[in-house]
Amino acid sequence: MLPFADNSKLQSVICSPSDPLSLQSDIDPLVSWTHSNSLLINPRKCAVMRFFFNECSSPVYCVDGDQISVPLCHHDLGIIVCDLSWASHYDSICSKANSSLYLIHRTFSTSLKCAVKKQLYLSMVRSKLCYASQLWRRQLKKHILLLERVQRRASKYVLGDYTSSYRDRLIQLSLFPLLYWLKLLDIMYLVKSLKFPSDNMSILEFISFNDSATRSSASHKLKHNFCRTSRSHNSYFNRIVRLWNKLPKIDLTESLATIKTKLHVCIISLESFSREL
Repeated sequence: MLPFADNSKLQSVICSPSDPLSLQSDIDPLVSWTHSNSLLINPRKCAVMRFFFNECSSPVYCVDGDQISVPLCHHDLGIIVCDLSWASHYDSICSKANSSLYLIHRTFSTSLKCAVKKQLYLSMVRSKLCYASQLWRRQLKKHILLLERVQRRASKYVLGDYTSSYRDRLIQLSLFPLLYWLKLLDIMYLVKSLKFPSDNMSILEFISFNDSATRSSASHKLKHNFCRTSRSHNSYFNRIVRLWNKLPKIDLTESLATIKTKLHVCIISLESFSREL
């Protein structure tokens, strides 16, 4: 069981006909516990999400005798979960970010200081584009362009400059392209997880470092995992291996601010700034 605030999740791997019965037997005691503690579960707010490689039977799960719905998409803690392509989530966050940018534009004067407008963009717009990006970030060009289009529009407003190139505007604002920024967030999530391990989840359950240094690998590099599908290949715990292994060795004894500053330089040197803008 995975609790978070007033939300909880039960997860299970279904491999045999008896597995759905086992999952239902986990649900029933939970429902009984909520009754005894006057914390009733609303079946209409429950959902069953299935992720599978091949088509399979769809067992029915119930709460208090009411069947739990099986939606195609489900809004879960700010993330729209569908078929793990994340297309619906990209559309949603870009729509929300554009709405916030429009609100800023209508509310605040264009004569506002550039530094203030930049801070408004970072706190009200970019934060929506980057929330929980470790979960949904993909490498599809159409998704990257969808995100960058929002920041292109925002950079024009912040600077009041509608003629310079996107690249020049970002340099003037000291901002990363969103593709680079999301990569930095990926790395920083791993750094924080290694520096400050969680009691609820160990990052080392999903990644592992090389056992010893060889000519082809170093001990600070991560081991590559087998990926059965492209979606698995682009999931966080697989893409972070490729990204981490491109970096020089990171000293985890340094402060997060120091590590982040060094990573800024590393990412710029690893990527072609002009090619992807």
